[in-house]
Amino acid sequence: MGPTEHDLHHRWGLTRQAAHDAFRAIAGRDVRVTSGFRSPYRNRQVGGVPGSLHTKRRAVDLVGARADLVWIKAHASSHRATERLHEYVGTTREHLHLGF
Repeated sequence: MGPTEHDLHHRWGLTRQAAHDAFRAIAGRDVRVTSGFRSPYRNRQVGGVPGSLHTKRRAVDLVGARADLVWIKAHASSHRATERLHEYVGTTREHLHLGF
């Protein structure tokens, strides 16, 4: 199963509201969080954009089965997601970035 709201807030560093919205958007899908809060320094290290919502504790990156990621992306806007970026890396890996 996917992350709990508690994990999104405490382990991954999202604000309480972003954790709540992300948890509702994920809706029990079988996904794994790969990134949450990043310091500005860490954000630069991983090639993140300046002013990224990750540095404001309002973004999460997920990996999982394509069907789950597509479902989450399609439903995330109804849970206050302002950024929904689905990226494909080769044929076996893809991730979904959600910003709130």
